[in-house]
Amino acid sequence: MLQELDYRFTPREKKKVDDIGLEKLSPQLSGAEREVLWCLFKHGPTWDGDIPSKSGRTELVSKGYVAQAEGWNWLTTEGGTLAIARGLHLRKGA
Repeated sequence: MLQELDYRFTPREKKKVDDIGLEKLSPQLSGAEREVLWCLFKHGPTWDGDIPSKSGRTELVSKGYVAQAEGWNWLTTEGGTLAIARGLHLRKGA
């Protein structure tokens, strides 16, 4: 499923991906969801007014990747794992 030399995953992580399936680890996201994921990954907890897409944020909350309270938004553990699985930690400016 993954290339043998995929530098984003350790051998243990590759086995986990093969066991649960890549789609569960890195599901399809809309452009709005990807922008919000990047924003929260790069900046950490972010005020509602600074979120690039409210609809993208709402979708990520419904999927369990983002949590929010009192006007603040942040990645859940699952959201952080998703961001890393999608290679955001390798993106320029991270």
